[in-house]
Amino acid sequence: MTLYSGNDSKIITHLKKVYNINHRVIEKIKAGMKIKDVYKHANIIFKNNGLTSEVMSITDKLKINIGHSVPGILKPYSKRELTTIQSDGWKKACKIISEKRIFVNTTTDYVLKPDDCLTLEPRLINTQLSYLPTVLFHTIVIIKKNGAEAIENFKEIFQATGMDYML
Repeated sequence: MTLYSGNDSKIITHLKKVYNINHRVIEKIKAGMKIKDVYKHANIIFKNNGLTSEVMSITDKLKINIGHSVPGILKPYSKRELTTIQSDGWKKACKIISEKRIFVNTTTDYVLKPDDCLTLEPRLINTQLSYLPTVLFHTIVIIKKNGAEAIENFKEIFQATGMDYML
């Protein structure tokens, strides 16, 4: 999550814009959509607002994505994997958890169903004003029958960091 303790009005406007754009992307997500269509719609919104996201992930074969499934939701853990996670050390657990993610990228054909969960975590950059910071708001998205719901609780963080302008 991007935090800012300054008072530069251009940066504050940029932070608010990115936060609102994330929610516009979530408004487009529906059960029955392919994950690659979520990516496509998000990138149209980003581009139309002078933004880009080029998040690199070493575990995504395509490398660039804007989030992923919550590990274990779309690709459930086997009993053996759960035992390994609970007893065989941090590195093995991280590897198993990482491999259970399905990325929000240009090729994922997985069709979203109610109760599926994704993270939405683009790192948005203003393509015209390079001095503005890259902005990230990591949001969990639950797919519902008639749309999607953002699960986030940034209010206390915004208040604690003096970012009341985000409320």
